[in-house]
Amino acid sequence: MFCPKCGANLKDGSRFCSKCGCSIGGPRYSMQPGTLPVPPKKKKGKTGLIIFLAVLLVLLIAGLGMGIFYYINEKNNEALLESIHAEFGEDKEEDEEDPEEKQKGRQDEKEDSGEGMEEGEDPLAEATMPETIADGYPTMATEAATTGAAAAMTTTTPTTGAVLAAEEPVTVSLQYSSQVDFHGLVRAGVVKATAVDSSHVVQPGTTIDNTGWSAFDGQATTSWQEGVAGHGIGQYVGIGFDQEYQVRIITFLLGNHRSDAWYAKNDTPRILSIQLGDQVFSVTFPKEKVEFAVVLSRPVAASSIRVVVDDVYPGTEYEDATIAEIGVYGN
Repeated sequence: MFCPKCGANLKDGSRFCSKCGCSIGGPRYSMQPGTLPVPPKKKKGKTGLIIFLAVLLVLLIAGLGMGIFYYINEKNNEALLESIHAEFGEDKEEDEEDPEEKQKGRQDEKEDSGEGMEEGEDPLAEATMPETIADGYPTMATEAATTGAAAAMTTTTPTTGAVLAAEEPVTVSLQYSSQVDFHGLVRAGVVKATAVDSSHVVQPGTTIDNTGWSAFDGQATTSWQEGVAGHGIGQYVGIGFDQEYQVRIITFLLGNHRSDAWYAKNDTPRILSIQLGDQVFSVTFPKEKVEFAVVLSRPVAASSIRVVVDDVYPGTEYEDATIAEIGVYGN
């Protein structure tokens, strides 16, 4: 037995070197002088085998799961194909139904869709198109009185004019302009050269314009005044627009609005016939020095307007039916 540090020859079983005094511990080595101790060989562990078996088990489980999934998927595909075949089989049976029944079914479909109708029949004859007045519009009215006129305001229907069968007949309601919302509408542009009237008052030596243009010039202090003898029943005024509008509202300042005195002296229209596009409406107005709005139940396409005097409130001094201003609003 030799000391692993100094190589001294020691007695077997010695725990300390007699030469260098180092501790002789651990396993007993028997070695020749000048050689290092050789540790004993370790036994091979089983860790590698365990890992290998675990991996193999995981692979087997994964393969088994994939097999089961494939089997279930194939079964589902077979069931789907069977249902498709069954459906097409039923369709084929339906296609083989009695030709007379098929022809009858097609005829019913034509009747439902409006095909095969006799000439002149309109499949939309019974249809209705409810309309609502658009919210909004810039008001330009003087403040309306809150009493007296409400009872005189009426809703009227068109007296003449073509009404398309597919559309709901147009009706009108009379309101104070100050209580109507003009938002979303514009005032129709008018062409001065197209202004017409059946007659008008001529005042020699003055620059006062009583022609039809004065009813559309945007000024309340000017007015159209008819110029025939009597109260002007049947006289008219009109103008063309700069384009076609979908008209929703028509405003009126009736009578002479130059002053309260002139308003009292001249005739003020009581009933007007309003021709707008292919529609004609008869509207009765109360006698109030305010702006009124004739509101249409649905838009009417128009590129001009004509207003006819059907009746008047007589003035205290003159028999000239007078309209200060007419405004048309639409989009």
